[in-house]
Amino acid sequence: MPKRRDKSEPPGSSTLGTIMLLMAAVFTFPEGRNWPVVAAIAGLGFLFTFIGSGRIYRPAVTTTADAILCRFDLWRDASFYFVLFGLPLAAAIGLLGGDFLGRFSPNFWRFLGIVMLSLWIRFLFIFVRQGRQSWLRISPMALTVHQPGQQTAATEIPRGAVEAIAATTAKMRNYDNAPTTQITYSGGDQSPAAIGSVLFGPTNTKKTAWLTVEQSDLLGGLQAWKDGDPNDPGLMDRVEAILRGQAPDSV
Repeated sequence: MPKRRDKSEPPGSSTLGTIMLLMAAVFTFPEGRNWPVVAAIAGLGFLFTFIGSGRIYRPAVTTTADAILCRFDLWRDASFYFVLFGLPLAAAIGLLGGDFLGRFSPNFWRFLGIVMLSLWIRFLFIFVRQGRQSWLRISPMALTVHQPGQQTAATEIPRGAVEAIAATTAKMRNYDNAPTTQITYSGGDQSPAAIGSVLFGPTNTKKTAWLTVEQSDLLGGLQAWKDGDPNDPGLMDRVEAILRGQAPDSV
């Protein structure tokens, strides 16, 4: 499966994974043996190496008779696996390896382990919430968007209200910059002066919707939808192909 082009690799993650695998090998010698900690360090090493190779995914795009639905599928995002397995492994190292690791006091490592468990619960909640609440529905005449934490019904944006669809950047969960897609729209006939916007991308902004779609493909698909003729029977097929990265001009 392909690497995600819209998510940069965490800096040095592959190198860190190699170092942790070497540490696990060193600690395997009899004088340093502590099998739970060795296993946790080795597991973290494999996870860092995996994430360092790029976030692997398949686009979460489905179709109905008259619409295309894009969602966030956490099982197709490699960073979810780091949260699911990596944080508990880091917590195990802290809770079980205080005496084994030597540096600092055992109480410090136990405290660090408790912090890792707290972060594990927090990030699991974020990923699950994004998976349940982030989606974009594309029909010939309108876009319908739902964002995390949105207390009202999903926002429907008629085709004529879309002002612009543009590429932007925002901070990712590893605090690196990532490309995002912003839709700017007017308030319609009732409040034409009002301007709203929605943002899609792998950012750490609470109200940004995550979608398991390459940002370049999402941008291209939305622009093709905006520029196309809603009465064209082939429009939605072209948009779907772009969103899946299957269009001839997809990189």
